[in-house]
Amino acid sequence: MPGIARRGIVAKRSLTERELAEVEELAVLCNAYEHLCMRLDHNLLALPTLPTDDLFLMYNSNQLIGCLLLDRYHLDIKEVTGMVHPDFRRQGIFTRLLEAARKECLSRGIHRLLLVCETNAQSGQACVQAIGAGRESAEHRMVLQTFQPRLQFDDHLLFHEAVYDDLSDLATILATDMGDDYEQALAHVRQSWKLPNQRFYLATYGGEDLGCAEPVATLRIEETPVELGIYGFVVRPEYRRRGHGRQVLEEAIIAARARSQKLLMLEVDTNNFTALNLYQSIGFVIERTYEYYGFALKE
Repeated sequence: MPGIARRGIVAKRSLTERELAEVEELAVLCNAYEHLCMRLDHNLLALPTLPTDDLFLMYNSNQLIGCLLLDRYHLDIKEVTGMVHPDFRRQGIFTRLLEAARKECLSRGIHRLLLVCETNAQSGQACVQAIGAGRESAEHRMVLQTFQPRLQFDDHLLFHEAVYDDLSDLATILATDMGDDYEQALAHVRQSWKLPNQRFYLATYGGEDLGCAEPVATLRIEETPVELGIYGFVVRPEYRRRGHGRQVLEEAIIAARARSQKLLMLEVDTNNFTALNLYQSIGFVIERTYEYYGFALKE
């Protein structure tokens, strides 16, 4: 947009290459300023067209000084990631961005937000306290430091990269972690499947000698320019406490390492001690913690 001054808040459904670069540059600046790791949804930012106004940019004399991003996954609640240029803080910029998001969400029947804030983000913590948001949960971000596999595999647990015909099995497993809502799980899988930087993996239990192939566990690996993330790791309840989760995770790490040497990370609820112990035993260490603050939107 050469020659066109950009001022105030702009709601976006798509980003030009220039705008995308500006958002990423602002994230780098904010991260460096407070030693953070901003949880920007790069898949959403890179989409050619957003389904609705889920991205709000704030300009001052053509300079990007603020950004607020709503997630694309949920229908009745939105996860919020926001940032403001360090030189322009304490000027009500985030409040104005949040107000724009509030109006958009209410127009779509959305009445709750979850604001993501790192534990050590002083500016973010001050913001959630100022608006009266309440802490609801937290997740650790863990990174693989030294891989410590046991390589004690059950030969009947078969692990492979999923193909399109596996979508039903993936949804069956994920539904056990989504209130047994198979249709919702299937819609989620289909949406993620379209993204070029996603790989789904599936573990089934059986084989020719058993005459079956029961879907047991799944996870997906998402690649960004700087790292690989493990998401959606679910083991069906009836197959837990058998060592299957560890085997699946070890095989996934081996598969990921065969493709890339990028940093490998995952996230886990801070109260999920079973998963936390598993990840630590494999070689993951806690790098930082994200907290989620609920915020009710008023008409």
